[in-house]
Amino acid sequence: MKKILYTAVLLLTAFTAPAQVISNGIIKYEKRTSLKLQMKNTFSDKPDMLRYIDQVPNTVSSYFTLYFTPRQSLYKFEEHEKLQGMASYFTGSSPANENVVHRNLRHDTITAKKKFYDAEFILKEVPKAHQWKIEEEIREIAGYPCRKAVTTMFDSVVVVAFYTESILPCSGPESISGLPGMILGVAIPRLYTTWFATEVQLKEPPPEVFAYNFKGKVTGSEDMEAMVKKSTKGWGGSWSVYSTWWMKL
Repeated sequence: MKKILYTAVLLLTAFTAPAQVISNGIIKYEKRTSLKLQMKNTFSDKPDMLRYIDQVPNTVSSYFTLYFTPRQSLYKFEEHEKLQGMASYFTGSSPANENVVHRNLRHDTITAKKKFYDAEFILKEVPKAHQWKIEEEIREIAGYPCRKAVTTMFDSVVVVAFYTESILPCSGPESISGLPGMILGVAIPRLYTTWFATEVQLKEPPPEVFAYNFKGKVTGSEDMEAMVKKSTKGWGGSWSVYSTWWMKL
């Protein structure tokens, strides 16, 4: 009964009461990966990798910041959870785990920096359009009522997002977008990873944060994907497929 009442209050607050629309701010995200489960399923046919499972924690976290204005947003890696030994190695060397993504909201273009081990890619492209199915479920994230939406990426990867109409710039973590509001939560079960906002700061970002230097040669996403597949050929398990998904996210 309490759960029903709480949901009703969220719905009433989000969709019937007048609300202040936020267009400038800073959002802190925690990215959490179920590392032990990811390794178990990704390296199912690689006994030499599976022997490290007992040396890693169940989950590991990384932290990102999203700066946004009505014109643009910048999603930027901050730090990894402090870990030791093999846990630190697997977290630090995972593909695309320190991404920086700038989004021009006026022209709907993105510029991104992504790392694949020692290789670094600079991408400039129009974000791919996804067919989102907006559902009735509402949950509160970082103090904001968020509606659930579901889509499929890369033909078969289900992505669950939670967005709020209280923050108008249509942006979110990584390159994920296309919803009528800011995305404060994402879950991708096949990547064993979630992104959830932990804090929303209602202040205008300093202009210099958007002057991020994307230094390097611009690479097309198809060339990047081909390089990742070539580099991981013969690794066994599902790591080649997972690596490609991470880099395209």
